[in-house]
Amino acid sequence: MHLSPISYVHWPSMAGALGFATPVTQRFRTMLGLPNHWEGAEQMLILGESTAGWVLGISIGVVVVAVVVVLVLMLIVFASRVHAEAQEAVTGLDRVRGATNPLWAVDQVNAAAVGILKGARSARKALG
Repeated sequence: MHLSPISYVHWPSMAGALGFATPVTQRFRTMLGLPNHWEGAEQMLILGESTAGWVLGISIGVVVVAVVVVLVLMLIVFASRVHAEAQEAVTGLDRVRGATNPLWAVDQVNAAAVGILKGARSARKALG
């Protein structure tokens, strides 16, 4: 049995996969004088082509939605980890602030020491 390139294209599953329309393929077969081995297969091809598009579209849509859901879930998990680490950082900063609060009083201590020193100098001058 000799198969021409046209008969390969006219095979129903190949025609749908390659995107060839059945009437165009049949026209080429008729022009070349090739026999029509696929009587009735054209209706199957048309039915297969009409359902294959939406099945493929829905499949791609489901995959895209699944990828988006996975990415959003990963984002939520990472956001909760960042939140937990931020809470730990705030707790640590509160402890540091409590430990360094006395350092802010150093200025007041220095001012009081300067006042005492000035008073001692003036008392020394007065006592002579």
